Amino acid sequence: MRDNFSPSINLIRDQDKPFNYILTANGKRVFNQIINDYKIGLRCFNIIGSYGTGKSAFLLALTHTLTGQYDYFDMAKPNRFLKPVRSDSETNFEILPNVESEMYFRESFISPFMRQVWKRHPSLKLWISRKLAYKDELTGEPDYFISARPKGPTTDLVGKPLLAVAEAKQEDFIAGWGQCLAEMIACQKINNAEHIIIYGIVSAGEFWQFGKLEKETFTRNIAAYTIHEPTKLLGVLDYLFEQCEKQIL
Repeated sequence: MRDNFSPSINLIRDQDKPFNYILTANGKRVFNQIINDYKIGLRCFNIIGSYGTGKSAFLLALTHTLTGQYDYFDMAKPNRFLKPVRSDSETNFEILPNVESEMYFRESFISPFMRQVWKRHPSLKLWISRKLAYKDELTGEPDYFISARPKGPTTDLVGKPLLAVAEAKQEDFIAGWGQCLAEMIACQKINNAEHIIIYGIVSAGEFWQFGKLEKETFTRNIAAYTIHEPTKLLGVLDYLFEQCEKQIL
């Protein structure tokens, strides 16, 4: 028996202490469910089980993991990439009034979030300022767009574009969505498949808005997300990337 073995967990007493948590298949499943539900807006969870089945141990491990104290879950955790993104964006936000470069704005406030989430989705490809065209009808250069990563030799490097990102210059979201919707329609026509949903993002750097184009119906989420709440923003981005992946698997 190890010296630091304890037959029970006390959430208050043990909140700052590491412990020998054994991650089970059921623990992995519950962890994933909580994270995925949080991404789509669910904020309240009930964990029910018989006495002695490890509920308190799971909750303590979850708390330690999400707060970055210790790592008990080898899973997709917001805090795994949260700290560097928060540090970079907050530093850049402080010097924003002295900078008017559009490239600086994009690389400082949009790129860190896009890149960090994209790293967790190897079946997708992130394009930056790449021309996107459908015949001569629709052509443009999205700030970013996401496409399916080609499998095997191909001359079609872009593949299936699934998500377009446009910058709301001067925080003009109306003009930003006009640009983004044109890019989303181009993506839809390139794919030539009605069942594929195209997602769109318009960002003013500090604030982000999200929408989708499903056949001929465009829907925009009226809620705006901010870099000052990076956990929520990263969660929404990760959810959209997951939805893109589901359409190509």
